[in-house]
Amino acid sequence: MIAANQQDTSILAERKASGSKVIPFTIPEPIVGISILIPVFNYDARKLVSYLHEYYTDKRLDLEIICCDDGSSQFVKENQTLNNLEFCTYYKSKKNRGRSQTRNFLAQKASKDYLLFLDCDVLPKNVSFLQRYFNAISQGKEVVFGGLEYTPSIGKEQTLRWLFGIYREAFPLEQRILKPYEATLTSNLLIKKNIFKKVLFEESLTAYGYEDFVFVQNLQKRGIEIHQIANETYHLNVDKSEDYIEKVRTATRNLVYLYHTEILSEPTKIIKVYNKLKRLGLPVFLKWFYQIFRKRMEKNLISRKPSLTILDIYKASYFCYHIAKKP
Repeated sequence: MIAANQQDTSILAERKASGSKVIPFTIPEPIVGISILIPVFNYDARKLVSYLHEYYTDKRLDLEIICCDDGSSQFVKENQTLNNLEFCTYYKSKKNRGRSQTRNFLAQKASKDYLLFLDCDVLPKNVSFLQRYFNAISQGKEVVFGGLEYTPSIGKEQTLRWLFGIYREAFPLEQRILKPYEATLTSNLLIKKNIFKKVLFEESLTAYGYEDFVFVQNLQKRGIEIHQIANETYHLNVDKSEDYIEKVRTATRNLVYLYHTEILSEPTKIIKVYNKLKRLGLPVFLKWFYQIFRKRMEKNLISRKPSLTILDIYKASYFCYHIAKKP
């Protein structure tokens, strides 16, 4: 197995061996600008930014890179060096404001007509990465998702998050085209700025979880089409299983908040299950199930062979447990 901290190094090594990291390409007319927006939290963003910065050798391109650190405690000094790069701006928030506020802040600072949101822990798969987005723009596409992939293997302590990514996020292009809204994430998303201003990220979500879901749902509600192309990024920073379980609980609490505030225009699968149980007067049984079997479920989830079915049950039962708690 490949250790997690070796993945990005091995991917970059493959690019060097091929002779080039980025390749020259024909720029469609008229030339449009892209603001590359990278929210940063406790991760070294220099590998991604350095790779993207190579495109600045092509003076025909109208690009800028804007990073915003969301109150990190790690890699602070390393990431501050990004301000030394031409056409790159790095902001540092004194406190953690959440993924939604950080992304909206980045969009406010952007000066170009198109926004390319990239998570700080991704790395483009294709050497023609920006070319493919420029081609999509020249074809009149206003919202484009390039896709997500995971490396073929991972450390055993990261198996749960890796399996979830492989089977629930990294859909091939053919599947993404059939269900464009369900398959879209904002970790690799191009969107026209005037479209983004109509939607924005839900800033009441300050903790981890469901920011992408609400954003994409708002695009769908407005009838804004999301185009799918083969322009994947690798997700490199795969959480350890215990850390991911904590994120699952945090995200589920966000979902309870969304349920109470009626922000969602359509219910998630978990909410559909809860509503069905509620009509039958049964949510209490799933709440009890979580209380009784929590440790057993978690033992499976942190094992070398975690079950995604058990993860689904864990999420639904924790939802019923948390929603039953007094505010």
